[in-house]
Amino acid sequence: MMGSTAKILAMMPGLEVLDLCHGNPLYDECHAFDSCEVLEAIAGGVKLPALQRFVLHGFHCAMSALSAFLQNHPGLTHLELHEIHLTDEDNWQPFFDHIRSTKMPHLQDVLLDSLWADKLEHLGMQGDGPEVWTEKRDWFPCLGGGRLLHTRRFTRAQLQQGLHFVPHTPGPPLDSPQRRTWHMHKDKEYHPR
Repeated sequence: MMGSTAKILAMMPGLEVLDLCHGNPLYDECHAFDSCEVLEAIAGGVKLPALQRFVLHGFHCAMSALSAFLQNHPGLTHLELHEIHLTDEDNWQPFFDHIRSTKMPHLQDVLLDSLWADKLEHLGMQGDGPEVWTEKRDWFPCLGGGRLLHTRRFTRAQLQQGLHFVPHTPGPPLDSPQRRTWHMHKDKEYHPR
């Protein structure tokens, strides 16, 4: 059965931009199920043929729902995911495989910000040069000298080259100005007082 959000969207076949924000993923576990249901209803029952830009903020979701949405919208040119928590035992690899494949030939720009599975996803890639670490707000230091890159933008050229992420995590995050700034931003964005 289609939810009310999905019913409204189904009546908008000319919609070009869809920006969905769901409450409070950091602090409100009781509403996690609600955000899963919203995305599942949209993914399973809505096709927006004119959709070019999709932005998702603060959702808990199953990889199957996210994959279904992307399969129904291969014409996307821009994709942004902010503070997305995968449910169950899902991991992000099917998503990474999908966006770099020929299944999304028009995708020009992808912004990934704070993706979670069992922990915060490290978006560092093999072959990263020093330019990746110039934006202090996009990473924080970890125990043992590593860095965790939590926010990253990809261009079409980078997607076509493939996304070869570093297979290991850099260690537990250290308390640092970068981590506090990241946490304060998330707190302000998803837990307004």
